Amino acid sequence: MKSAEPPPMLEQYVKKILTSRVYDVAVETPLQPARQLSERLGNQVLLKRED
Repeated sequence: MKSAEPPPMLEQYVKKILTSRVYDVAVETPLQPARQLSERLGNQVLLKRED
């Protein structure tokens, strides 16, 4: 049976992402609903704007 643990390299990669200094200056922006697109597709569509 295979182990459910992620490979050590993946753990290191995720740790570097979560501890990077970019989170000190980045501003979180909310998801915005795309109502017309959601209606057309019959599913909830959310957009993430970064402008």
